[in-house]
Amino acid sequence: MLDVFGMQQGVTYRRLIATFQRVFGATIFFGADTQRERAAVMHQARFNFVREAWIWYTRDANQEMLPGGFEKEIVLSDEFFREVMTHSIPTDLDAAKALSSSPAALDLFM
Repeated sequence: MLDVFGMQQGVTYRRLIATFQRVFGATIFFGADTQRERAAVMHQARFNFVREAWIWYTRDANQEMLPGGFEKEIVLSDEFFREVMTHSIPTDLDAAKALSSSPAALDLFM
């Protein structure tokens, strides 16, 4: 992923791993309250972004894979995957690369 966005290894990689850990633990809550004729109605839903993740890292730049064939894998939750596929946001990968060092500018671009 760092190669795709032209980012440096080292500190950037560790920050990226920490970000994945925060996203993995995040739960999004949605809710709405409405007043019906005879009762207040509350509707709530929640979902997670990631169902499971296998992420490993090492300081050895030459090690491409862990012994036993472990590869990095991130499995999106079914709800999040469906949402991304149903309401995808078209973007220009080259523009995202150019703006990757400025999250605010990337957010505004998107």
